[in-house]
Amino acid sequence: MKPKVHDHSSNQKGKNCNPIVHTFTKQKATSTMSTHLKSIIIFCSDVNKLVNFYQAQFKLKIMGKASEEWTVLNAGPVEIAFHRIGAAYRNSPEDPSGEPNTKLVFEIDEDITLFRERLQANGARMGATKTFPGFPYIFCDGIDPEGNVFQITKPI
Repeated sequence: MKPKVHDHSSNQKGKNCNPIVHTFTKQKATSTMSTHLKSIIIFCSDVNKLVNFYQAQFKLKIMGKASEEWTVLNAGPVEIAFHRIGAAYRNSPEDPSGEPNTKLVFEIDEDITLFRERLQANGARMGATKTFPGFPYIFCDGIDPEGNVFQITKPI
């Protein structure tokens, strides 16, 4: 089945249109694993500004502790996390707008090393698995075959 892609050309500069490209394909289940979209990370210059905006406009609640570097909002079954951009882009004349500013995060329930290897075998470029002190997950960033950033994560 060919993917169905939403046509944005009928809208003036994307007005009144959800900017997400809708792709639907039939895929055969290959195992009994459970995977779900856990969160969307948005990289930004001013975490507090975006958190205040989304709280005021959509009544989203902060999950955990808020900071100027990282804050997570409860958006129902999917979290929206705001992550301050890297120091190299802060107060820099270089425009980072050509870089991806969003990361899809998938929580998995199988061995993350095997899942990572399977993704690599299917065309994804994968980074090393990582953990952070006080963060109860192991995770690994990847880039899909078209250059979109994603992450797989598993509770420790």
